[in-house]
Amino acid sequence: MKGWPRFFQFYLMTWDGPEYKLIQRRKLLIYHHAPYTRDFTFIETQEPDEEHWNAFWKAFEEIGAANWKEGDYTDRSIYRGTDWIFYFFVPSCEYRCTGLNRFPDRFPELIRAFGELIDDPRFGGSFAHMDQESVEPA
Repeated sequence: MKGWPRFFQFYLMTWDGPEYKLIQRRKLLIYHHAPYTRDFTFIETQEPDEEHWNAFWKAFEEIGAANWKEGDYTDRSIYRGTDWIFYFFVPSCEYRCTGLNRFPDRFPELIRAFGELIDDPRFGGSFAHMDQESVEPA
């Protein structure tokens, strides 16, 4: 995959904690962050260039995220946990993967790739720095 997607969104929401969103509008990515208190929302727009997009797609492929299967990352035994969704559409492919209280192997690397895409290493907070033992592969 290369260049700009036609549709791109990522949500990472915790019941009583922070919320992170990336939503595409044309060539802009809207970065939405609501911290733990949710007293305010941080919203910023970025316009990643083709070089940033190509680096993101390369990381996406190297991480193996294209092989993550829809529905494999759900643990309903945890009440009020963490919900996430990643969905995009490019001319050659449509991709959707979601999770509830479980994460694919190498999930923190994907979060860091989002941060690099928007030039903000803070994106994803502690989710970008989970150790591999915290990530329970399906």
